[in-house]
Amino acid sequence: MNKYKITYQRNSKKLIKIIDTEGYLDKSLLPKNVISIKKLNKKITVFKDEIVINILNELNLILYSNINFNEALDIIKNSRKDKESLQFLGLIYKIVIEQESVDEVFRKIKINKTVKLFFKLISNSGEINSNLSALNIVLTQEKELKEKFQKKLSYPIFLFLSFLSSLIIIFLFVIPKFKTLIKEDNSSIATKSIFFAEYIFSNYMVYIILLLMGIVLIIVFLLKKNRKIIDMYLVKFIPFYKYYELYKLFMVIELFVKGKYEFYLAFSNSSYLIKNKYLLDKISLCNSLLHKGKSIAFSFNKAEIFDEIVINLMNIAQQTNSVDTISSDIKNIYKQKFDRSFDIFIGTIQPIFLIFMTLLILWIVMGIFIPLWDVSNIISL
Repeated sequence: MNKYKITYQRNSKKLIKIIDTEGYLDKSLLPKNVISIKKLNKKITVFKDEIVINILNELNLILYSNINFNEALDIIKNSRKDKESLQFLGLIYKIVIEQESVDEVFRKIKINKTVKLFFKLISNSGEINSNLSALNIVLTQEKELKEKFQKKLSYPIFLFLSFLSSLIIIFLFVIPKFKTLIKEDNSSIATKSIFFAEYIFSNYMVYIILLLMGIVLIIVFLLKKNRKIIDMYLVKFIPFYKYYELYKLFMVIELFVKGKYEFYLAFSNSSYLIKNKYLLDKISLCNSLLHKGKSIAFSFNKAEIFDEIVINLMNIAQQTNSVDTISSDIKNIYKQKFDRSFDIFIGTIQPIFLIFMTLLILWIVMGIFIPLWDVSNIISL
């Protein structure tokens, strides 16, 4: 359904008319004396992972009871009253029952990329139960990883915000109170540096904020302009990021291989989940070599992103025809590597912030309180 806003003139007055039409705008629907025609874009619908996971959980339970798919959808629809859930059930019906194009159905929808991938597989293969079950597992594990990530980062973020807040409060409210009590001429370097910082904060605070905003905008622009280069640095210098992406890749590969997909098909389909352009180029190289009949170990080695142990395991798997088992082992390896490297990263960040806060306190004590103690000693004498 397309919606158009028509501005036209009647009796020297400017009027507006909204026209809804299935296809193109028919001229017969237009009023006389049209001034402008504007197509109104539909509001993009956003589906949260939580809604999708809840529906898939219920749907999988009902389907495993050997209930018809149509009936399963009806049962869930009757038990749901929220708009988002009913809309998502409608999308499932369009793809699975009415067999509409997945790209067309999700054209105005913002949803997890993994959901689109699995519904394309359902549309192409016709295997509903296994793919929906696999999708549910992937989304659940993704959600758990995100929650773990947020939980572990919350404390360092709290420390950082506390540090910034302390800095602003000290230089805007605390130091000006003591400034009149201390003579700057014969004061220490620490005291002079504190007074200088207070002067900068008091007189140039707006400019500092604008400068920081400008830096953020420049960084965002550079990220968009040089996405592949940034992605390369992320992979090479942030180990837990790389391990997280490869863990997701092999998690889906494992599910596909257990679903009786050939490895090269499972690997190719799973690569759609990778958002990092640098990794995606390397995986595309693997796909190309696999399609040319090269061995898995050879293809992985040429990509130069997989660990040596993973290449050796895939070589053994191909020789012993145990790709499904080895894929699960590789998934667990990358999961452990991600957990370990992420814990190291968090363990490094927290002491750094604590050191900065300690140095700030020490700086304030040396610059303000020591001179104040000297003044109080002189007065007492």
